[in-house]
Amino acid sequence: MSAKTLDRESLRRLNQRFEDVMKDRGYLFESGNPRGLLLGDVSLTMRFSTAMPLGKQPVLSRLRKSYRKWHQDQYFKFIREVVDSHVHDLLFKISFQSLTDGQKGYVIEIESQPAIVAKIRQLFLKKEVDAVHYDNIIYENKRTVGEIIHALGARMLEEPSVLRPREWSPPKPVIDDSLIDAMPDEVAECLREANRCFTSESSHACSVMIRKAIEVATTKKLRQEGQESRLYDVDGHEIGLGKKLDILPEVAPGVSRLMDQIKIVKWLGDVSAHDPRTRVRSSDLQNATPLVRSFLANLDLKR
Repeated sequence: MSAKTLDRESLRRLNQRFEDVMKDRGYLFESGNPRGLLLGDVSLTMRFSTAMPLGKQPVLSRLRKSYRKWHQDQYFKFIREVVDSHVHDLLFKISFQSLTDGQKGYVIEIESQPAIVAKIRQLFLKKEVDAVHYDNIIYENKRTVGEIIHALGARMLEEPSVLRPREWSPPKPVIDDSLIDAMPDEVAECLREANRCFTSESSHACSVMIRKAIEVATTKKLRQEGQESRLYDVDGHEIGLGKKLDILPEVAPGVSRLMDQIKIVKWLGDVSAHDPRTRVRSSDLQNATPLVRSFLANLDLKR
């Protein structure tokens, strides 16, 4: 922001400008007193945080809790409900510099902190943040900082960027290549697709593809063992995977001990496809895939 000289009055007006813009956006001046700005106080750093809607403490609550404890409880409840990507805290660092183009003025560095950081630090929450959620948090913070710079009437010297980028390692595939290579082509393709879904963090799609691999492998084994006629009901319709699994131990005794667990993996694929209320985590799939590997290996499929 252009300025001829650094003096107390221009810095006071700048501080007041920050306070006005941030108040309009729903933030409180945390590192000082707004009244002090009107009385001439100045600062080279200003911290703002999201204003928390807070009414009066209920009368009955006063009998059980001190105001401080009630206020703390209200804050924790508020921060728990705030969207992860919301910019919860902002720090403005002000300096006066001469720029390379010959201009002089106030250079303001703005640091933003998303609400998820406050949740992890203050509520000790362990948040699972996948790549898509992480990118959305970064996007929202960059957008908010850009809007604040525009509202201040300032010129952007550097595009907003992440101060401490997270080191991101893509998830490893859940199905080993050695097992995939040993499977018939139809089963192998399902497993490769399951791996692609898992590494792209699409857990529900991965669960569906694992279920499909189980069904394709089961159907193929029954056909290889001369049981094709049993794959259809009296009306000529193909039976479901549940009934196929009931038949399977007769021709593949090696998987008998795994059937109860495999039916759970089947159920996981069913609800992933049909029940929007069910959440499937990557850890669920990692726990299930050793059973799938053992099941497929013991089927002894012919290629």
